[in-house]
Amino acid sequence: MYKQQTILALALALLLSGGAHAAETLHDPTRPGGMPAPRAAAEPATQHWHLSSIVIADTRRVAIINDQVVAIGEQVDGATVMDIQAYAVTLRRDGRNFTLTLLDARVKTHSG
Repeated sequence: MYKQQTILALALALLLSGGAHAAETLHDPTRPGGMPAPRAAAEPATQHWHLSSIVIADTRRVAIINDQVVAIGEQVDGATVMDIQAYAVTLRRDGRNFTLTLLDARVKTHSG
């Protein structure tokens, strides 16, 4: 009886310890040959910025992004404001440009 319990305990220990290793080395049978395993993304592809408003005056251009008033050259949540136009703001982060736009004022409405 004791021998059976010992063998059972050893078999269970082998199964449990081998399970973690086996999970790391599982092969996907549906992956075409020569294809590398997919990698997890380090961070989301894009940052979420919300453009609320743009104010353009004779000597000043500012935008409200993520509830923060910013001008050209200033930072907002890790990005630099590169340009402010009437309906769009260009941000630069990690060497990439992002354009935020406001709703165009020329939206057609139904007159009834």
